[in-house]
Amino acid sequence: AAPFQNSMSAPLVSIIVPAYNNAATIGAALDAMLAQTYRPLEVIVVDDMSNDDTAAVAERYRAAHPDVIRYVRMPYDDPYRYNEKGVNINAGWSARNFGVEQARGELITFQDADDGACANRIEVQYKLMQKYHSHHVVVDWQKFDDALNGKVWPLSLRGANPMSDEAISSVGQNKIIPTREILRLARKTRPRRFFRAWDAYPCAGSNPLVRREVFEKVRFRPLWERARPSKKGRGADRDFNFWVAETFKDSIAAKIPLVLWRVDSQNPEYQ
Repeated sequence: AAPFQNSMSAPLVSIIVPAYNNAATIGAALDAMLAQTYRPLEVIVVDDMSNDDTAAVAERYRAAHPDVIRYVRMPYDDPYRYNEKGVNINAGWSARNFGVEQARGELITFQDADDGACANRIEVQYKLMQKYHSHHVVVDWQKFDDALNGKVWPLSLRGANPMSDEAISSVGQNKIIPTREILRLARKTRPRRFFRAWDAYPCAGSNPLVRREVFEKVRFRPLWERARPSKKGRGADRDFNFWVAETFKDSIAAKIPLVLWRVDSQNPEYQ
């Protein structure tokens, strides 16, 4: 696939990488961001008070790419990070908000430090954002594979033109989930004590591309404020995405597997 040819007016994308004890995996995440076909971009590593070698790894990348990568450390620790069982229940919500404050881009996205991405992840999100005049675009995920990380996933967006936003339209073998379907899921979501996994935000909610003005109305919330937390509290992304969809009513979710997610068996945190 040919690299994405940006126009002179292409907006800067700020990529926020929250990291908490991710020394073993953050290199792959940064490799994927450096390989992105979209330009211009900046990468902001937000060290969420790590106590491993995350800072050293991030500094090596920053030194090699000082015009692209910045490293910042959270100025405070989250006193509510763990519950009484020692489970990390807040999972980076404050680091994401802090990263947004540091960002210079007109568009903002996120990359988990323990995952990867195909090289055209941001390019595809940007094209969909432009095509559908959206404030908020997510794409889908597949299992992490080193052979795919930082490589272009072949696809065509030709023919992606739904009759209305009620339709689910084909993009080759992929599907676009439009605004009304997303809002239907939002209405379907049960009260907090009845929350179930099948009410999840469609596709990969951890990697949205959003317009900067979204954060004037929506932010990442601590567990006790979330309308849609998950059982273990890792619902910050889910809560954020549904809130954006309900607020701006133009969100797009594309079932194109451009996010590379480490399942538990691949993630050092769970071994």
